[in-house]
Amino acid sequence: MKKEIEKFISKNKETIENFNKFIEENRKDIQTIIVSVDFFFYFSEMDDFEDKFDFHGKYKKIRIIGDTFVPPSTVRFLLKSTPKFQFNVPCVCGIYKDEPHP
Repeated sequence: MKKEIEKFISKNKETIENFNKFIEENRKDIQTIIVSVDFFFYFSEMDDFEDKFDFHGKYKKIRIIGDTFVPPSTVRFLLKSTPKFQFNVPCVCGIYKDEPHP
């Protein structure tokens, strides 16, 4: 695998530099990095990768996950500034927050 990661790094040197620069410039807004499962293995072998567990880990201290629905060469970002929708759902007991709990 070492030979493969070295080849990957050499073929993507400029892209990796731009990617790392984007991360540093947007660190406070990046919640998660999402990559393909295959691509996850390349990240998991890089120097700034830690806490690997299945298809989860951290790259430069930011959570990264492998997702089977992401195209192989694509990196997606889940940003904290992305619009969010909060639904009113019941707790585990089946009762909503605005209802009295027995």
